[in-house]
Amino acid sequence: QSTVFYYRKSDYYQFLYQTFPDIISPLVGVKNEHFIVWMRLGGLSDFRKLYGRITDTVHEGTELVFQIVNNFQVDSFDGKKYLIVSTTSTLGANLSALWTAWLAFGASSTTLALAIFIKTRFAPRQLGDTSFLLSLSD
Repeated sequence: QSTVFYYRKSDYYQFLYQTFPDIISPLVGVKNEHFIVWMRLGGLSDFRKLYGRITDTVHEGTELVFQIVNNFQVDSFDGKKYLIVSTTSTLGANLSALWTAWLAFGASSTTLALAIFIKTRFAPRQLGDTSFLLSLSD
C-alpha cells in the first residue's frame, strides 16, 4: 500500500518537516508537545505558553535550575521572553479572583432560583380570566 503526498511548488516552499526533520515527520506530523504548544497562536499580543510541568513536590526554598537555549531572536520586533514558575490548582491556573467571582455568581443564582421556587410554591399567581382573550370567531 502506498501513500501519495501532494505538496504544491515543493521547490518554492520549505515545509515544517524539512525545517525540523527530527521533530516533524511527513507521515506522523508534529510529535513534540513543546513544538505544538509553541506553534499555537496567542490570543493577544501579550501571552503565555506553557512549556512544561514539574510533577514532583517542590518545597519552599528549593533552588530550581533551568538550562535555556535561545533559538528564536525577538529583538527585531522588541519582543521579550520571560521564565515564569507558577503554582496551579486542581482546576488549572491559580486565579483566586476568578474562582471567587464564579462562586459568588453561582451562590446568587442559586439563591434567586430558590426564592422564585418558594414564591411560586407558596404564593402562586392567579390564573387570568379567559373572557378577556380575543377570539378569531368574534
